[in-house]
Amino acid sequence: MRGRAATAFWNVDGLVKFACAQDGAVLYFDEFAFDEEWQGLPDELVPLVDLVAVDLEDGEDHDDTGRPLSNTVGLAMVETFAGARVTPDDAKEALHQGYVVDL
Repeated sequence: MRGRAATAFWNVDGLVKFACAQDGAVLYFDEFAFDEEWQGLPDELVPLVDLVAVDLEDGEDHDDTGRPLSNTVGLAMVETFAGARVTPDDAKEALHQGYVVDL
């Protein structure tokens, strides 16, 4: 299969896992770990991950909406790498279909 795919997942503790693949080959799959050099992560995504690392070093793991920044950055990485855009209607449909649980 040709093309790009990406996914981001976070658990209740806010730990984010991100994975991306191109043309069927996995390039990166790991939690955001702030002591590594992001081996395999496409160069275009490193500035996004660096935002999370800097933010956590400052003791701030949230954006202006109060959501954990690592979650926000994970979604931005998916959009950036895969070229997909998630709209409000997409989010509503995911909730309606049961793909996402609104707690």
